[in-house]
Amino acid sequence: MNEGNKELLRLRKWARGLFVLLALLLLAKILWEGVNYLYYVRSVMEHDPSAIQLGPMDIPMAVVVLAYRIGMAVAALMILRSLWTEETPFLMKNVRRMKALALVLALYEPCLRLLVYWQVRFTGATNVSWGAAPGVLLPAAAVVYCLALVFQYGVILQTQADETL
Repeated sequence: MNEGNKELLRLRKWARGLFVLLALLLLAKILWEGVNYLYYVRSVMEHDPSAIQLGPMDIPMAVVVLAYRIGMAVAALMILRSLWTEETPFLMKNVRRMKALALVLALYEPCLRLLVYWQVRFTGATNVSWGAAPGVLLPAAAVVYCLALVFQYGVILQTQADETL
């Protein structure tokens, strides 16, 4: 077995391991959030049942945040799965997935801030607190987009090499 094949096998093993790790972390996070939410509701109900009040924007906001987080995780899992199952990682579907992931990362904070604006405008209050500086996901989106461009270039090179043979 030549050196290139060994490196490819090693890359596939790493991709499979990262896939399993990310999938387990996603499941653990869902379980953790569920337990935390149930504990929070139970403790509030024991002390002051009137403290739990859902506003008209709380459920849409939770749905959008959950959809974004699940979408980002699923896109990352699909890319990792493709890296270990496909013959080559340089596929246009991986490029599209990376570009979609970059777009989701770039739009996450503006969409969330827009939802908070609507929530404050319609209800006069919000339950959301910002723990990070504005624009914290933009560098990550830029890196993912640059990787997508590198993969797109790899697709072009691989197509040219295949046509040459």
